[in-house]
Amino acid sequence: MSTTIIETSAAAPSSARSASHIPVFVASAAFFLSGLDVLIVNLALPTISQELGGGVSAQQWVVDGYTLPFAALLLTAGGLADRFGAKRMFGIGCALFLASSVICTFAVSMPMLIAGRCLMGVGAAMFLPSSMSVIRENYPDPKEQAVAMGYWGLGGAVAGVTGPILGGVLTPIHWSLVFGINIPVCVLILALLPRLSASQRKETPFDWPGQILALLALGGVVGGLIEGGELGFVSPTVIGLLAFGLAALAAFLFVERRATHPMMPLHLLRSYDMRVSLAIGLAFMISWYGTVFLCTSLLQNEYGLSPLVCGLIFVPSAVCGAIGNLSAPRIANMFGTRVPVLAGLALMILGLAAMAALGTHLGAVLVGVFSGIVGLGCSFVTPPVSALVLRCVDPHESGIAGAMFNTSRQIGSTLGIAIFGSLVASLPTFDAAMRVSFLTAAAMLTLVLAASTRLDR
Repeated sequence: MSTTIIETSAAAPSSARSASHIPVFVASAAFFLSGLDVLIVNLALPTISQELGGGVSAQQWVVDGYTLPFAALLLTAGGLADRFGAKRMFGIGCALFLASSVICTFAVSMPMLIAGRCLMGVGAAMFLPSSMSVIRENYPDPKEQAVAMGYWGLGGAVAGVTGPILGGVLTPIHWSLVFGINIPVCVLILALLPRLSASQRKETPFDWPGQILALLALGGVVGGLIEGGELGFVSPTVIGLLAFGLAALAAFLFVERRATHPMMPLHLLRSYDMRVSLAIGLAFMISWYGTVFLCTSLLQNEYGLSPLVCGLIFVPSAVCGAIGNLSAPRIANMFGTRVPVLAGLALMILGLAAMAALGTHLGAVLVGVFSGIVGLGCSFVTPPVSALVLRCVDPHESGIAGAMFNTSRQIGSTLGIAIFGSLVASLPTFDAAMRVSFLTAAAMLTLVLAASTRLDR
C-alpha cells in the first residue's frame, strides 16, 4: 500500500496563519504544562503522603507514574500524530491531560492519584510532539517558524523554574492545587483548538510490531534509569530493566529497517543535522536537569534553605531563559543555526566549569548566577535546534521527528538525575560529587560543541 497524504480539512491561507499568535500560544502552553508537572509535585509529596497515606515507594510512583509513560509513549504518539493528524492528536492529548488533572485534584486515595498521574503522562506524551507539528503547520515560513519555536522553548524553560516556586506557594494552601492549576490552562487550550490550521495525515498501515517494541524499549530503558537513581546501577532489578530495554531497542531497529511502513523511518537518521540535534537534546538535558538536581541538593541539604527560597534562587535562570529563547531565533535568522547553538553550548560549558571549580563553596548567590548562565545557554540552543529538526524532514514526518527529539530530551533529563544522583551516593563527599558531575557534563558538552561546528548554517 502506498503512502497517501491528505488534509483533514481545508487549510487556512498562509497569510492568515502567519498573522495569528494563537497556534504558538497553545503549543508553548502545552510545553509549559508538560514540563511543569515534572517538577511542581515534588514539594507536595510529604503533604500528599500525610493525607492519602503511602510511604516513600508511593511518593516515588506519584513522580514516576507521570515520567515513565510520558517518555515511553513519545515515539508512539509522534507516529500517531503523522498518521491521524497533529491537530487531532494534540487535542486528544490535552483532553486526557485535563481529565487526569481533575482526577488528581480530587483524588481521595493514593492509588487514585497514581492512576491519574499515569494518565497525565499519556496525555503529555500525545500533545508534546504534536505541538512541534502544530508550529510547523501554522508557520510555514522558515523565519516565522524559527521565532515560533523560540516561544515554544520559552514555555518549557519557564516551567522548569516556576515548577518548584509554584509548588512551594500552592502546597501550603492545599496540595491538590498543584494539579488543579492545570485545569484552566487545558480548558483554554481546548477552546482555542478550532483556531488552528488543518493537519495533514499519512494514510499508511499501522506498524504494530514497531509500536509495541518502541514502547517496551523506552519503558525498559527509562524505568531502569529511574530505578538506577534509587537502587544503584549494579542492582539486579536495574540491570534487568536496562538489558530488557536495550534488547527491545535492538529488535525495534531490526524490525523498522525491514518494515514497509515503519513508525520511525530510519532514513531520518541519515541526516547529520538530525543526528547531532538528537545528541544535543540528550546532552544539554543531562546537564540542565543534573545541574538543577545538584544545586537544589546543595541549597537544601548543605545550606539548609527552604524549598521556596531555593526556587527563588533559580529565578535568574528563568529570566535568562526568556531572553535566550526570544533572541536565539532572531540570531539564527540573521547568522544561521550554528551561531546561537555554539554560543549556547559555550555558555553552558562556562557555567558548569565554574561550578566544578568552586564545588560546595559556591554560595547561594553564585548558584543563582552560574545556573542562570547555564540556563541562558540552554535557551540559546533549544529553539534553533528544534527548528532544525523540523527542517530535516518532510512535513508529514514532523510528528515522529518531534517525538524523536523530545524522546532524547526526556531520556536526557532522567539520565542526568540518575547519573548525578549515583555520583552523590558513591563518592565520599558532596563536594567531590559536584566537581566530578559538573566536569563530566562540561566534557560531554564540549564533544557536542565540536560536532555542532558542522551543522547546516
